[in-house]
Amino acid sequence: MGKLVGLYTDSEVVARDPRYIEALQREIGLNLVILGSGLKGGRYNLSPEVRALDPVARRGGGEPPGVQYGNDDSLLRLAIREAHRRGIRVWLLGAGWQYIGAERFPDMVSVDFSGRPVSETPEVPYAVEQYWLTFCPNHPELNEWFEAAFSDMARSYDVEGIDVTHYRYTAPAFFYGLFGCACPKCREAAEEMGYDFEGMRRGMTQLLDGLRRLDAGSVRHMARTGMGWTDLVQVLEEGVLNWFRFRAEVISRNLRRFRDAVHRATGGKVLFGGDAFPPSFAPLVGHLYRDLGESLDFVSPLLPHVEVFISSTWAAYAGLLCSWVPGLGEREALRSVYCLFGYGDMAGLPEAIEDLGVGGPDGEYRCLPLKDILVRELYKARAFISGVSYPVVKGRLWPPAVIRDAVESAEDMGHEGIIFQGTSGLVEYPGRT
Repeated sequence: MGKLVGLYTDSEVVARDPRYIEALQREIGLNLVILGSGLKGGRYNLSPEVRALDPVARRGGGEPPGVQYGNDDSLLRLAIREAHRRGIRVWLLGAGWQYIGAERFPDMVSVDFSGRPVSETPEVPYAVEQYWLTFCPNHPELNEWFEAAFSDMARSYDVEGIDVTHYRYTAPAFFYGLFGCACPKCREAAEEMGYDFEGMRRGMTQLLDGLRRLDAGSVRHMARTGMGWTDLVQVLEEGVLNWFRFRAEVISRNLRRFRDAVHRATGGKVLFGGDAFPPSFAPLVGHLYRDLGESLDFVSPLLPHVEVFISSTWAAYAGLLCSWVPGLGEREALRSVYCLFGYGDMAGLPEAIEDLGVGGPDGEYRCLPLKDILVRELYKARAFISGVSYPVVKGRLWPPAVIRDAVESAEDMGHEGIIFQGTSGLVEYPGRT
């Protein structure tokens, strides 16, 4: 089979409007659909034994983490049959530790080094995803639930893969999320994995203190000389580097656990993979591409959310610097942040925080050199992933020329396929975005 061409959609679309799917086959070569669970997804009909493991249900009820289930999966099964009748592969979508409303479950929500839930840390202006908090990735009930649910999905449905998302720590724009999870379970896991937890706590505490003591001259010098991560690793405490390495190892070893369980449940017939944060920012959410490539059957660099993942981070960090450093202007703050993430050489980046367009519906392509950003992240992703790579891009909202350039760049760089969110920028079809 040639290059993979996939689409995130729902069961209702595939089951009720197969002509749309056929149009995409003709126009863009669609050969994969990724079906989620939800009101339009039919929900997954998990076994009673697996449902009994739902940690949210055990705590009084609410939306189950990662895998929504119910008693009627007829629409989902119809969608799978319709896709297969047309020669289209099917993956089922699951999610992970990020959970809206996680603060309602204090024994599972991520906490910082002082034991304070991240939901109680200060808000960060421009951090548009700070409400989407993270459960502790070392929580045994959660990981037992995910392992069982994914295995049950893979056994119960005639599909080719399980695709997971939101297996990460809170988006880095929410700066204080970088200090979790540091609960007793994480301390125990760190010691078992050979990390010095107290050294990591000390290093991260000193990092925060040091940032708050910066002076404007030092930040301007960083911006002027283009200091980035490769410079900072020479001066950061070992505990800081180990903290981010530890978090990434927690993520990758759990994903490997889930992958192996799915393979056991299906005799290796069902793939298990997932998406990853844009590589320039990935270590801050617990994603190291090398590790993900070894823990998953495929990795999908997640590039549609440039505002949430990239410009929001730049705006939030520049804003924090301006609040901490007397006399520092936005231009110097932004310049230092661009350099930190490897963007100091890129032309066309805004010099004022508001000009990043965070919170605006068209900020990604109106305020940013979107094409150049996508190409840079695609290149890094291909260089870092040792295994199979299927980048995710928007197939709508972005200008069609940008979408085409992203697809062509991914092809030229050797990515094995592409996955779209939406298609209206690719194919005109009534009623579909």
